[in-house]
Amino acid sequence: GVAVWGQSVLAAIQIANEESSHTAEIVYHDEGNCSAREALSGYQRLVKVEKVDVLIASCLEGASAIASRAE
Repeated sequence: GVAVWGQSVLAAIQIANEESSHTAEIVYHDEGNCSAREALSGYQRLVKVEKVDVLIASCLEGASAIASRAE
C-alpha cells in the first residue's frame, strides 16, 4: 500500500545520505494515506518551522497539493 511506498522512499533517501560525502539531516512528515490536507500541514511545518531546504513528496496527491507553494 501507500505506507510501504513511503517507507521505501525514505529508506532509499537514508541510504543515499549515509553513502554521501555530504550528509544532511533528514526530517520527514508522514502525509497519511496520500492526504492533500496532511501534505499541506507537513509542508507548512517543514518549511516554516524546520526550515528545510529540499522537499520530496512520494505521493501524487501530496505533491500536487504543495507544488504551487514550493519554489
